[in-house]
Amino acid sequence: MANVLTIKDCALVCQDLGICGNLTVQGTHTTLNTTVTATTTATSDNFVIQSTDASATGAPDLKLYRNSASAANADDLGEIQFVGRNAANTADIQYAGIRGEIRNTSNGSECGGMYFTSAGGTDRLLISEIGTTVYNNYYISGGGSLRNYGNCLNLSTGGGAYDITFQPNSVEKMRLTSDGKVGVGTTAPSAFLDVVGSEGSQWAASLRNTSTQGWGAIIQGGADADDYPQNLLSTLLGVFDRVGAQV
Repeated sequence: MANVLTIKDCALVCQDLGICGNLTVQGTHTTLNTTVTATTTATSDNFVIQSTDASATGAPDLKLYRNSASAANADDLGEIQFVGRNAANTADIQYAGIRGEIRNTSNGSECGGMYFTSAGGTDRLLISEIGTTVYNNYYISGGGSLRNYGNCLNLSTGGGAYDITFQPNSVEKMRLTSDGKVGVGTTAPSAFLDVVGSEGSQWAASLRNTSTQGWGAIIQGGADADDYPQNLLSTLLGVFDRVGAQV
């Protein structure tokens, strides 16, 4: 077969290896101590790792192994780069990449992280055991979006009339509806702020200003500042308990 190089159960050591065609490596004792460049005009299946093992754990692995006797925190473990030409066809540009890094080398606490990079290798997203870190502005979308615009965090549900819910411990505690109503303790707020309490010996709401010269709260029932409904205790000061006694 023309343009085919097959390496089987042997060691291959060379300085530079250029391949135009197909390369098949079989066995576990093959050493390529060199830079391998494979050039092809094909647009699919350029590099295939195939396993014929039928067991549940027989899938092929791709290992980037940094065999260092002096490993340290923040050491790079390897990178997959996505490179293409620029519009003027004058330079190769690394447009994106995935890089592994050692985060902690302490015995018993070893952990690492994975960086997703953009043009020039700039870090954009880090996923590690301590969580997910986003660098610079970010945009996460799935119909809606979570965006960072400088000093502003924007949470959007997209063009649809969808609510935003807050669910600590997977139980809904607060809801912001698509028409601007906020509900605490209710999934169907009927006012712009609807607070519903369901526990005994607990206040449904508490408004406090502990400053020495602090003001209280304003309840306005109309467009003008003096449009207060007659049934509001708007002229009284103080705090009232459940039975109406001033405390």
